[in-house]
Amino acid sequence: MPFDVASLKVTGGPVPLVEGVRRGGIAVGTGAAHYSFSNTGSLIYVSGPVSAASEKQILALMDRKGMVEPLKVPPRPYGFPRISPDGKHIAFGSEAGEANIWIYDLGGTIAPRQLTVGGANRYPVWTGDSKRVAFQSDREGDLAIFWQPADGSGTAERLTKPEQGFGHIPDSWSPNGEGFSFTAVKGTEGAVWFFSLKDKKATVFAQSPSKLVGRSAFAPDGRWLAYQSNETGGARIWVQPFPATGAKYPIVDGGQPFWSPDGKELFYNAAPQLTAVVNITTRPNFGFSGSIAVPRALNNRSPQNFPRNSDITPDGKYFVGVINADQNQSGSVAAPQIQVVLNWFEDIKQRMSAR
Repeated sequence: MPFDVASLKVTGGPVPLVEGVRRGGIAVGTGAAHYSFSNTGSLIYVSGPVSAASEKQILALMDRKGMVEPLKVPPRPYGFPRISPDGKHIAFGSEAGEANIWIYDLGGTIAPRQLTVGGANRYPVWTGDSKRVAFQSDREGDLAIFWQPADGSGTAERLTKPEQGFGHIPDSWSPNGEGFSFTAVKGTEGAVWFFSLKDKKATVFAQSPSKLVGRSAFAPDGRWLAYQSNETGGARIWVQPFPATGAKYPIVDGGQPFWSPDGKELFYNAAPQLTAVVNITTRPNFGFSGSIAVPRALNNRSPQNFPRNSDITPDGKYFVGVINADQNQSGSVAAPQIQVVLNWFEDIKQRMSAR
């Protein structure tokens, strides 16, 4: 748009310069366009659809070799899928319209069913008996954790009461059913808490002043809790005994940890679009091996801003996550093209002059 520097006013309408520039979807935390230009007038950009990429996402199962099986859901912005402990259903969030939690029957014969009504509802977590789903909701004016029956037979019930300015995000249900871990976050600061169903009380489990500690996950035996923390700089995975004993094991750089069903593997977000795994031993002593990459097929999200965007089936054979609708069964998708335009500033001058 033409702009007069002296009067600080726009003096004309917009002139289109480049079309077909890829941009990030709002549902993945950014609406940024993928382009840049130099001071000498060269333009570089990634070509792609004008529509947000999140509008072309679907839920899928992926095996350990990276082969993808799309689920029977229409493309829309999806996030944070969690499979029920009995392996029969998936709870997931959708930002299409209002933010709500949905339930998908893995039998594939029933359309996804909306579970939550009222307010913005995100980040589902199953109870150990697969009968209820906990989630974050702003329905009562704060970002608290609620739960309700997964079959839709009851209404949502509040579980936590955040302090002013904090939001609570459910992380992981304890295998013995006594409660759940959650992240209490305010801006870039967070801590891991545990909520006891018996006492209706939350207590802090892991924290570091002015640091982001969170995204926790119980080991299948309930004796260990993995989480991420940037207390030593960048995001790093840590494991502590549960209940806490003072022991604390740094594992590997990354975020958003989750365990295999047998407790022998710990998966985590190692980099954008890259999931990795380390082997874990807890007896007679705690130990772990070096990390190995998992095939890149599932879309992940920033550990700094979001919970993990994938889960693992109870048999440990498949991951459930979000993929682009145009990915094929091998998980690959046509690579976007990087375009370079030389003397772009001259093109701008000509377009403006013509206008």
